[in-house]
Amino acid sequence: MSVRVREAIAQAAARFSGGVEAALFTTFTFDPRFFEANVLPTLFGVEARGAEARRAEVNARLAGVSVAVFHDAAALSGGGASDYRYQTWAVRVPGAHEGARKGPYFHPKLMLLAGRYEHEGETYPAVYLACGSANLTLSGWGHNLEVLGETWIDDADAPAHAELVRFLTWLRKLPRSRQAECQAIRDVLEILREMGSYGATDGPELHINGIGGGQPTFAQRLRLGQTQRWDCLTVLSPYWSGSKKLPKLLEALNAREVKLVPGASREGAFGLAPAHLEALDSQGVSTCVLEDGEANRFTHAKLYALSKERGNHLRVAVGSCNMTEAAHKKTGGNVEAMLIRSLDLKKARRSALPKLRPLDLQGKAFTDESDDPPAGLPFDLTVLFDWKDRSYAVWSSEPPTYCTGVVLRLPAVGDVTLGMACENRRIACPQGPGKARGFTVTFTRNAEPVSIAGLFSEINLDHSTRDYTPRLSAGEIIDELRERSSGLIRCLERHRLVDEDPDGAGPDTGLEETAFNLYDFYATVQGERWKALGQALPRRAPPHERMRRLADLVSGPSSLMKLARAVEEDRLSPVHRFAVILEVHRVLHANRPLLDDAHLGEIVMLLTQSRAAVRAEIADGSGADAPGTPDELLDWFEAELVACTV
Repeated sequence: MSVRVREAIAQAAARFSGGVEAALFTTFTFDPRFFEANVLPTLFGVEARGAEARRAEVNARLAGVSVAVFHDAAALSGGGASDYRYQTWAVRVPGAHEGARKGPYFHPKLMLLAGRYEHEGETYPAVYLACGSANLTLSGWGHNLEVLGETWIDDADAPAHAELVRFLTWLRKLPRSRQAECQAIRDVLEILREMGSYGATDGPELHINGIGGGQPTFAQRLRLGQTQRWDCLTVLSPYWSGSKKLPKLLEALNAREVKLVPGASREGAFGLAPAHLEALDSQGVSTCVLEDGEANRFTHAKLYALSKERGNHLRVAVGSCNMTEAAHKKTGGNVEAMLIRSLDLKKARRSALPKLRPLDLQGKAFTDESDDPPAGLPFDLTVLFDWKDRSYAVWSSEPPTYCTGVVLRLPAVGDVTLGMACENRRIACPQGPGKARGFTVTFTRNAEPVSIAGLFSEINLDHSTRDYTPRLSAGEIIDELRERSSGLIRCLERHRLVDEDPDGAGPDTGLEETAFNLYDFYATVQGERWKALGQALPRRAPPHERMRRLADLVSGPSSLMKLARAVEEDRLSPVHRFAVILEVHRVLHANRPLLDDAHLGEIVMLLTQSRAAVRAEIADGSGADAPGTPDELLDWFEAELVACTV
């Protein structure tokens, strides 16, 4: 019954032939520090031991892979996020009560990995979908007993395909994400839309509850819409509705025999008490416990099984849906996700279904802990940082009257008063937010001081201007570029240039290279330039291909744009700088359909400045007998550089 979520994700990520191209996670409770220290390294196969080395390697991968996490607006735990380049989006489900913050909640636990796999020499788009009960927290991935359903979608006819597209489209149109595109959603949808139709109709079904659209309820979908009663229903859940609502939920699932399996807390208490069963017909209803349940582990799994002996039919659903009215409501309830499979009943009894033993609830400890989050903000608030104009963007509903003195504290800005509703309020921050990813809201609620933390997402981010890792020197960037270009041109040995003495007796007049060797640079960048010209992509190229090229050109930590800036910061000689920036300009210009005007404008500015510095040096060093004017000499020098590097 216990699943190892970490191993499942690691194995799935390893199956993509070109690596994961996009990843999207949905969760109720989100612990960013746990996610960054455990989930992201697992996703990318990063095994670095030190925190700094791990952060550097993960961020290098994130430069070309879009990753996003969607969580319930009130269920953030574990403090603020660190310096990682992924997006977080807090979701307040439409209709949520802003005052008491008592649902409905954003509750699905989905993990989506998108990419491509190879089969018989062909490459196919695919999405790995995992649907379970575990939150993105240490408890969910390490301490609790959880359940996980998995499937691969590579066919537009697959039963889960249409429902996943419907959910992502709903998520994309939420008010808080409508103002800024979520790159991971766009990339996953792109992969799904690339899939061909091959008639695969026998896979598991995905059911998303609480997003409207005229879909059947979870109970209807689980029982295949049949009105005839099923033989047996088994329900495993940690949380349950009370005695007034539980009979209606069971009636909707329509089975003669019912086995209720309450999850046990770490202390051995159950979320189902004898009082819950008072309104049920004792005939056909029994309570059970997992035979292989482990002491001191919270059974957080959610599982539903409907069986019918006639036809040897079994329907099993796993996911986020508790046995509560809020989880089962078609409208006005939680957003939930369940993965449903049809199985052979006889085979499943031996392998797929958990082993149960009878449980007498009389005298057992009862816990009334619910799946509610801690008290969050009593009003809606979304904060983004827009790198395009270097400002925070704030959306907020009006705080309730019992909340006074509401102050939003933003990194690198300070305190901002929130007194009324605002839509896309802009707060300038020219220097950027630094390495912080969180904000704090303080206010007084019924005379009690309150402080609540939240996360903001970065949008319109040019990664070449945002350092997530220690800055690389020009030589280190060349090393990175050379590694990616290996096999195209054999680079020369870099260590020392020596003027050879033909007699072997002269002094060592070699020059130590402190930054990098120009031979190395030209060999490497010519390789990069060859690849860029051979694989130049139009603006309509698939997002993952565009991100990969942009990472090499301008957005990665070892991109050509970073190199152009590095040679300025490393204080190379004017001639040395000019030679490098000129060639970088040629590569970027060859890829101009991919680049924004800002990138092209910046490299033109750097080239103009570098050319002016070389001209000044020529003017200072040329005498009256010089073969030409400084401008003529500079034009000749530039032409020679171009000629020797074509």
